[in-house]
Amino acid sequence: MNKRNSSTPQKISWLANFLPAVRSLSLLLCVALTALAANSLYDFSEHKPRLQIDASVNGLLNQHDEGMLFYKSVLEEFGSESVAVVGLMDPAPFSTERQRQLTELMDAIDQLGGVDHVRCLANAIDPQPVGDELTVGTFLEEREGLDTSPKALHQRALTHPLYANSLVAGDGNGTALLIHFGELTGREFLAAGLDTKIRELANQHWSGDSLLVSGMPIVKAETSRLLLLNIKRNIPAVFLVGLVVFVWVFGSARAAIIPTITIGAASVWTLAIMAATGHSINMVTSIVPVLVTTLGLATAMYVQSEYRASRTERLRGTAAVAHTLDAVLLPITMTCLTTVAGFLALLVSPLRAIGDFAIYSAVGVVATAFSAVVLGSALLSFGLGPAPRRDPELPAIFDWWAGVVYRDKNKIFLAAALFGVLTIVGTLRVRVDFDVIENLSGSPQVLHDTRALNSRFGGATPFYVVINSEQESAFEEPANLKELQGIQAWLEAQPEIGDTNSFADLVQTLYVAFRGPSTSEAELPPKAELVSQLLLLIAPEETESLVSEDRSRTVIAVRARESGTAAFIALMDRLTLELEKLPPHLQARVTGDKILLAHAVNNIAKGQAQSLSIAFVGIFFMLAAYLRRFRDALLVLVPNVLPVLFFFGLLGLTDTALDQTTALLACIVLGVAVDDTIHCVVRYRRELMLQPSPAEAIAATFRALAPPVTSTTVLLVGGLTVLAFSEMRNLSMFGRLGAVTLAFAWLVDLTLTPALCLLLKDSRDSETAEVDTPEVDTENTVIGAQASSA
Repeated sequence: MNKRNSSTPQKISWLANFLPAVRSLSLLLCVALTALAANSLYDFSEHKPRLQIDASVNGLLNQHDEGMLFYKSVLEEFGSESVAVVGLMDPAPFSTERQRQLTELMDAIDQLGGVDHVRCLANAIDPQPVGDELTVGTFLEEREGLDTSPKALHQRALTHPLYANSLVAGDGNGTALLIHFGELTGREFLAAGLDTKIRELANQHWSGDSLLVSGMPIVKAETSRLLLLNIKRNIPAVFLVGLVVFVWVFGSARAAIIPTITIGAASVWTLAIMAATGHSINMVTSIVPVLVTTLGLATAMYVQSEYRASRTERLRGTAAVAHTLDAVLLPITMTCLTTVAGFLALLVSPLRAIGDFAIYSAVGVVATAFSAVVLGSALLSFGLGPAPRRDPELPAIFDWWAGVVYRDKNKIFLAAALFGVLTIVGTLRVRVDFDVIENLSGSPQVLHDTRALNSRFGGATPFYVVINSEQESAFEEPANLKELQGIQAWLEAQPEIGDTNSFADLVQTLYVAFRGPSTSEAELPPKAELVSQLLLLIAPEETESLVSEDRSRTVIAVRARESGTAAFIALMDRLTLELEKLPPHLQARVTGDKILLAHAVNNIAKGQAQSLSIAFVGIFFMLAAYLRRFRDALLVLVPNVLPVLFFFGLLGLTDTALDQTTALLACIVLGVAVDDTIHCVVRYRRELMLQPSPAEAIAATFRALAPPVTSTTVLLVGGLTVLAFSEMRNLSMFGRLGAVTLAFAWLVDLTLTPALCLLLKDSRDSETAEVDTPEVDTENTVIGAQASSA
């Protein structure tokens, strides 16, 4: 290799010669890594994948956070809030035929493996006064002296303190089963296909108007299926997009062989690391495989372009590969570092899922860079690269465009400033929200059933209000029970709430039945001793989900009709003020997985500012070290502020919520878009010394950069567009916003970036020493070769 023309640092130049010389060893190493990765991904002895899917909200949160630990302690004491709901709709839900069908369906579902118990009006306790006595039977049970006709049951159900809006629809046109699964995990629920079996049994046993099946276990199972479907479909689709782009750029399908192999291997390595570290794919990290593959294919595009340029220069065999590596190692290293910096800046996010995304995306970027260089150079050495061909004349539009930029640079600056102001206006309108239910845009049945249950019953989104007292038997005291009822009354007056249930409701029902029809329905026992005696009339398991054994801790089980985090935050703010009115000896706290998610998502806005600040600072110092001048480092960063502002402005102006998925894009756009800006600044500095005027220098820069920048942008936009067709709203919005924003970044790199480059001084004497440094010359050689081959 010509040392005079080589501008890569000496160690990298040595590596560029070394890798082709050990091509067999490199190939063997990568094959061994891929085999190990495949074994980490799939258990061949058990014939099942090791990398699992976790569609639960808990999978998005930090499991060691104090709020999560408190929530888990509540679940251990009072049981899981995760319940499947089957709504059996009919204008006459208490007819003899419908009662029979309800009982048969309850028994059939209760026999399913994994079901802990089923609760419905066929087995729900119903204390009632009969004559001078209190009888405790089930709601549908025939009792002597008690009117159990369909009409009487219907009227009693509509006003029942325990079951109205819960086991009977608010309008009376339906009843419900609540299915509890005990310690069954979401993964076990999905593997058993319980949601499908429950729906099949309901269809078999219920002949009423319609049925509705939902609840968080159903939503989680459907989310898991959609995640799996998207992973299976999207990764091959991205490779297909890559194939089309490579054929378009290079004019031959042969050019896609090495990118497919190298990036395919890197994707397997990345997924294997996720599996080996015990990670389960969730709604956020499901993006990692597609994103890593897309970025990897863009890296492979640079390698292939440079290799074809080397072959055009009549280099062959290992000499062509060494020339290619000498040109691409430094820029690939720099772009890898800046992209990784953008990802790792997301680690400040309060959401565990975003932190996981940052780590595994960074790992994937490093893996693709390693594979593109090491495995790619080995395969190129064996002659699998694209064949050389004479490039067509570049379109005249590039010279015209360069002339526009040179003549109208001030207009470009003004347009960029005005556009920046517009995006800031949009940024001020950004809202933070995420709706687990509405996210299932590709599951119309589950979405319809959940919406219907929310409107006709008490809601499908549960949470707890936990109330503690240091006094034993505190919640046998009538005064404390009245406090519970006060909180419930306040909650049920809120538009977001559909139903509440508490220990006070149970005590009140027992007391009303004990005193007889003359007792007010809202009346509670006057003394704690009477409360204790009334509780002896029912089995202990009837109270264990509502109050602790020593009666010092209780919960109000709340079901909300809203599932969006913004609605929950607004409700929690009001509820917190209401709970502060409790007596000092009662301490209340709200918990639930949706509550935890709502607070975490709400904190995303704060995390965005931190993440972007860290990303900008980290990338700036990398660029300063690389370009050797703070001024040039700032110049590289300025054009990348506009795409980030554009992203936030797009969110605000289109009323698209910032959530745990779209929150990833700003740092990703910064880390990816800065690569092309680096190329443009460095190329212009070189051309400024080679051309007779800045006008010709900017024209030469356009001719060199526009083709490769355009082809990689098409590749990136095409890869993200694949996600736009996802059946999950968060993935679809990530793909749409990412594709549009990166397309805008391309426009900036072909307008604002070269216009800013013109601000560099045309001082040949002062700039020569810097421009002729090895680092700069190499970068320009790389870009020029890429441009001539794209």
